[in-house]
Amino acid sequence: MANEPSIRIGRLAELVGVSSDVLRVWERRYGLFEPERTPGGYRLYSEADLDLARRVLALREKGVPISAAVSAVTQGRPIRSASAEQGLRLRRELDSAAGEFDEFTFVSVLDRAIDEFGVADTIHDILMPHLQQVGTEWEAGRISVAQEHFVSHIVRRRVGSLARLVDDADAPIAVLACPPKELHDIPLLALGVLMSDAGWRVRYLGSNTPLKDLYGACERLDPDLIIMSATRRTVFEARAGALRRLSQRWPMAIGGRGATPSVAAVIGADRLPEHLRDSAEFLLTSRDQYRRPAAGQ
Repeated sequence: MANEPSIRIGRLAELVGVSSDVLRVWERRYGLFEPERTPGGYRLYSEADLDLARRVLALREKGVPISAAVSAVTQGRPIRSASAEQGLRLRRELDSAAGEFDEFTFVSVLDRAIDEFGVADTIHDILMPHLQQVGTEWEAGRISVAQEHFVSHIVRRRVGSLARLVDDADAPIAVLACPPKELHDIPLLALGVLMSDAGWRVRYLGSNTPLKDLYGACERLDPDLIIMSATRRTVFEARAGALRRLSQRWPMAIGGRGATPSVAAVIGADRLPEHLRDSAEFLLTSRDQYRRPAAGQ
């Protein structure tokens, strides 16, 4: 029969033009496919699955978020994503709740956005623009330090709770940390959540991590990738020698406003794309690039 499942995931990836890891995320996160399994546990896909993947990809190339594209092709739902108007409305609700120190309302707005638009779109289109606005308002003196700390605490706790526990011994390991004197870790935390959803085993160390402790953790974990983030170039430059020694031992990528091309070259690290959405996509599609051979292989 024409629609009898017979396509292995590697072949499906070739036909669609995306990586196998992307297809697995579409299957696990969005339920796009329900492949059959061979006795040996291999996934088998059909021509109908191939058609679904191509239709989703066509919508994505038009700028439609994956969650909305999958709903459109599988359930005939109208394409729904966080439009500029909806994003602005939700960010205003977050602003109002933050101004009143109303944690319950703030979290409720976030949860409503996640239910409607999914984790990734909420982070990209609502939460990160809100946090950027908070930072701008704080620097201009229009909101207090207390309010900025209040928002950061809630966001850090809620975003961290969205991380997926990856229980797969073959999945690549990424260690995420900010260098000493870098306190702005929420974008890195959000990136870790998106990476865990893409099948990385994320070990998140957070802000202001002493490099000797980072080195010790990496010696124990032997990660496939170290990711470091900083908002100022000088944070990287002040420790360029130590960071270069780390990058010579383990692959490294750097991000944030401080991750300039010249800094990346000096450290010997890859430079992540400027925007969080692009960084997450890059780390999803290049996962196999960073996967290191297991001992003995």
